[in-house]
Amino acid sequence: MQTKLAFFFLCTLILASCSKNDDGIFFEIPNEVQTQDFIWRGFNTWYFWKDEQSILNDSKLNDPEDYISFLEDYNNPVSLFETILHRDDRFSFYSQDYRALTNFLQGIRTDDGMVYRLYRLGFDDRIIVAVKYVIPNSSAAVLGIKRGDLFGTVDGVILDESNYQDLLSSSKISLQLNGIRYENEQWIDEQESITLVKTEGLTENPVFKDSIYTIDNEKIGYLVYNAFISNYEEELNQVFTEFKNNQVSSLVLDLRYNSGGSTANAAILASMIYSNNTDLLFAKQRWNSLWQGRFSDEALNENFRNQTLGGNNISSLGLSKILIITESGTASASELLINGLSPYMDVVLVGDKTRGKNEFSLTLVDDPQSPDFPYLYRDTRESFINPNVQWGLQPIVGRFENSAGISDFTEGFQPDVFYSEDPIDLGVLGHIDEPLLSRAIAQITGNSAAMKTSSKNFEKIEFNTQGFLNLELR
Repeated sequence: MQTKLAFFFLCTLILASCSKNDDGIFFEIPNEVQTQDFIWRGFNTWYFWKDEQSILNDSKLNDPEDYISFLEDYNNPVSLFETILHRDDRFSFYSQDYRALTNFLQGIRTDDGMVYRLYRLGFDDRIIVAVKYVIPNSSAAVLGIKRGDLFGTVDGVILDESNYQDLLSSSKISLQLNGIRYENEQWIDEQESITLVKTEGLTENPVFKDSIYTIDNEKIGYLVYNAFISNYEEELNQVFTEFKNNQVSSLVLDLRYNSGGSTANAAILASMIYSNNTDLLFAKQRWNSLWQGRFSDEALNENFRNQTLGGNNISSLGLSKILIITESGTASASELLINGLSPYMDVVLVGDKTRGKNEFSLTLVDDPQSPDFPYLYRDTRESFINPNVQWGLQPIVGRFENSAGISDFTEGFQPDVFYSEDPIDLGVLGHIDEPLLSRAIAQITGNSAAMKTSSKNFEKIEFNTQGFLNLELR
């Protein structure tokens, strides 16, 4: 998750393409190791585990020759990045193109619009692609691909453990997929293929679906929110205005496919759900030793809000209970929302265990003179970024705790009502008989009619988050 920053004056400025030792002497960095220099200095400045990683000790800058020699030991910048990572760090990642990284974080990417999950078949090593949803106006949408479609091959190659990451993270502009269907308890490959075309600059609106149901004389709101992106908060506020105008008394928030985003946006959503009282603490930041003491308490605290970032009044439902649909990809700002609301209201989780990401990150580029915050990416300062270094870093820089001081959820949040999505029975998002939504509604109405269980013939594949993002963003 990304976080807000309070502004203050940082006394020491570091010159681009140079490093400074303790005597205040600047020294030139050879072109061939400037990327390594940026990686080391970015982590040395911001990394949450800086004090625990001896490789990030400030003393490395004491001797210019030794420092440059140290950088030269890492011919490949990736190896330095991987060496720096703390044993508990599962989520820092990089891009060799910072523009791809910043676009990715804003929901803009080169994509075919098919959002999927991978499953391993229970009886062999074969892997199938199950479509979770399709981004409107994308190649997948135009071709009629829909939630629940299954694919077993990419470019004529059957997916398995050895090839799925390379095939699915390919930078090729088009992918040819062959369908696969489950019939009479066996898998049958389709002969007809579909060619997906990746579109540059595809934008996804995270406010994916909203509905209001009247069940047993109760108004139930339903919202599928797929990313915490501040650009869409006015649309989000309109949804809650509609909920409020229709006297919605219960809410099902679907975060099953939401892996995080802006923490400020999470605080705004929390305010729409619970309260717009700005005196209430939503979350508190914890940074490394270099930064923690430099921020004021006001800057470290993320309170509930009464206005959007655009200055419009927030529509708050003032609920005392919320149902949240989760799965293993529910992470970061989604978990921040769960943790931040828990001290104030009854939060009931329906689905699968969440990811367990209790940290936040920043986007860094090689702009050491970025005012107040060295290396912090700002779109207004792209002309100041070292042209020799196109890398972008997304390191973990801190952790959040809620108003009760709770921050340890690295194992994820366990659901109150467990159900793991079945790829051959995903249902339609927003239909009240969709397996997870129906279970959430049952918690509201008390109607616990018999429901189908998940198939046992599938095993979800959990991505190495760092590795896959690094591949995807190169």
